[in-house]
Amino acid sequence: MEKFICFLITRRLTSCNFCHCVIIMNTFAMLYALSMSIYWISRHNIEKFCLLKGKHLTGEFLDFGCGSTPYKSCFPLSQSYIGLEYDRKLDDGKYYSDGTNYYYDGALIPFADNSFDAIVSFQVLEHIKDLHTSLCELKRVSRPGAVFLFTVPLLWPEHETPFDFRRFTRWGITDIFDAAGLEVSDVVPLGSIYDVIFSFILDYINHHPSPLTKVLCKFIVPILNTASIVLNFLDPWACRSSRHCYLDLGVMATNPD
Repeated sequence: MEKFICFLITRRLTSCNFCHCVIIMNTFAMLYALSMSIYWISRHNIEKFCLLKGKHLTGEFLDFGCGSTPYKSCFPLSQSYIGLEYDRKLDDGKYYSDGTNYYYDGALIPFADNSFDAIVSFQVLEHIKDLHTSLCELKRVSRPGAVFLFTVPLLWPEHETPFDFRRFTRWGITDIFDAAGLEVSDVVPLGSIYDVIFSFILDYINHHPSPLTKVLCKFIVPILNTASIVLNFLDPWACRSSRHCYLDLGVMATNPD
């Protein structure tokens, strides 16, 4: 597979010198080794977005719907990084902390007004039933001028059902943020049509009950992940900024108050 990738890249880069070809081939070989996760495509795109938009953000951070805080390392200048997660077992108004993250009832966020300089959230908003109220709460706990850095899905299979309520377009997410009093400064498509196709196939494989599929998965996952990388490289039009077929959106906004 790695030799095949190198062959395709070399054909595309006939006008480049040998050193450039070697650098690019080594990069793709490294990505091949890293692309063993079924959901690597989306996570890789989100990580790139966070590194691009978040590397200069400073101050106190809140990771809303944090999970295992997988993108915390993308914000090296954060002075503090607090995770907030929803616990359905909690009674109304209750919350607790495990020493690292906070867990709440999904209604009132358990922090004082003007507590954070940055609010980040990744692939969470589709799971919130009363989204407007949650965004207003996030604005409340953010300081004037605070940055909001979010990712949301456009094309994804249903997941974490029955708590999967919506998908977002560029214009839809802008309207939703505007209604909560947040000013959107940038909305960036993440992924391409190739990422969509291969991610849907991989998600199907991941949920297939066949034992044979589970065995084949070990071989199929790196092949499809790597194919997505190669096709995106060979077809830059699929990754143009004005594209309409992509996996997720990266959103950057501020609290203007």
